[in-house]
Amino acid sequence: MKPSERCNAPIAGRPEISPLAARGGLLAARALAAAGDAGAARARLTKLVGSGAPIALEAAAELSRIELAWDRTAEALAAADRGLALAAGVPSAAPAAVAALHLARADALWELPDRRADAEAAYRKVVGDHPGDGAAASARAVLALAALE
Repeated sequence: MKPSERCNAPIAGRPEISPLAARGGLLAARALAAAGDAGAARARLTKLVGSGAPIALEAAAELSRIELAWDRTAEALAAADRGLALAAGVPSAAPAAVAALHLARADALWELPDRRADAEAAYRKVVGDHPGDGAAASARAVLALAALE
């Protein structure tokens, strides 16, 4: 083992200590999901969400989006709700991460036919709470679609 590997080994698997390891874990999870390895992507994201690292909120939103893409709506909703619960305990949570979590939650609700009213309310919350964020533009588009149905 190289000296640099020995020095980095104790922190490489601990995203709460190493922001670069956390970012790498998120990017690796995205790559695994794109390659179709749902289990490995889910495991990496779940570890990041539970790590307490600053990237945990972003990881929860990503996990929710990926679960939704895999037609696992209940799990997508649970991931978004877990992320929002984490965000509630972090007063300095990044607004973009919180907006992404609210949007992920609304998207998951939208996929549940009996929860469309809840989904529309969740999309309105995204627009109202995060008007300048890109998530609000997505929410407005879905609300417009809902109005046309």
